[in-house]
Amino acid sequence: MESHERSAMKDAISEVLETMFFVFVDFNGDSSEAQLAECESSISLYNSRERVDISFKAREEFARLISANLLGLDESDVGSDDLEDTMKEFANMVGGNYKARIDVRNQWDLGIPQFRLLGGQTDLGGSGLVFSCYGRSMGEVDWRHALSEEETHPGQRAVNAGE
Repeated sequence: MESHERSAMKDAISEVLETMFFVFVDFNGDSSEAQLAECESSISLYNSRERVDISFKAREEFARLISANLLGLDESDVGSDDLEDTMKEFANMVGGNYKARIDVRNQWDLGIPQFRLLGGQTDLGGSGLVFSCYGRSMGEVDWRHALSEEETHPGQRAVNAGE
């Protein structure tokens, strides 16, 4: 049986890609292909006790495809700034959609999306959720729970507030 979080993430990714980027994905890809990811966008959900760090590693061709679809451009006309902005917006939209699915009590906040180039082949570890498009693995999403900064450093906020 699939976990609620995994199912919510699949649904969030599918809905955002289909409605905003006009791309259909499935989640039966080969993780060995996804190791060719060239870029990564990320976003965090957080509250006073913990955070969830969500990372989207993708092939450049996937990032270029969703950028072109969102911006109404030919893929060859997508610049590096367009690619970065679109990948951050993708993380923001999926993060917000995922939050809406799991946060029924509205206890989480959505962070600011980040982007970085991975410099070619990267080790995805195979522990995430691989997504495919047109029968090819295009990337992987991974999310991890961690204690918030306040929980890992109790009293730090009180010290900082008193400065």
